[in-house]
Amino acid sequence: MHAYEGANLVITATASANPGPPSYWWRRGEETLKAETGELHLGRITRQHRGNYSVSAYNPRGAINASFSLDVQYGPESVQAAERVTVGEGGAATVECSATANPTPTLTWTKDAHMQNT
Repeated sequence: MHAYEGANLVITATASANPGPPSYWWRRGEETLKAETGELHLGRITRQHRGNYSVSAYNPRGAINASFSLDVQYGPESVQAAERVTVGEGGAATVECSATANPTPTLTWTKDAHMQNT
């Protein structure tokens, strides 16, 4: 499951039971999360919400479990590149650029108004 950083996220689990309704138990890794219903309200998503989650629906007759991973996506940041590179005529230059994001960003270079993606 993917979510965008900054979005408000509510995850819903549904189960049928007899006798019902079932109770729910939510976990992130080994941490038990507060949610007594089939809705887990995570609020504004941050990168710290990324991880493996599980939910159990149970009643006096049994339980059923489901698991999922939450991937938090965010835009490019920490862009690093040389501001200026000087090369003599006929010389070669290597210019490096990097940025962090999830998913990995596409870097675009511009020279004389012609764009090239890398």
